[in-house]
Amino acid sequence: MDWILSYYDKGMLLSVFIIVALNVICLAIAFLCLKYVERCADAGIFMNDFNKHAFNVDLNAQALNEIKPVA
Repeated sequence: MDWILSYYDKGMLLSVFIIVALNVICLAIAFLCLKYVERCADAGIFMNDFNKHAFNVDLNAQALNEIKPVA
């Protein structure tokens, strides 16, 4: 029982606080990293789809004749 009291007197409360704070900081950093990776993945998917489909315009001669010029 004396060793428990001596450990508490030497800063057990501070030790517990540091352990909890370190875990919370690590979880926050991991969450921010995951959000960054998600944003990069979304941007990559968008750029891939944009490059595939943005400039693909299928116009045939009839469609070109139906377009009326703006006066």
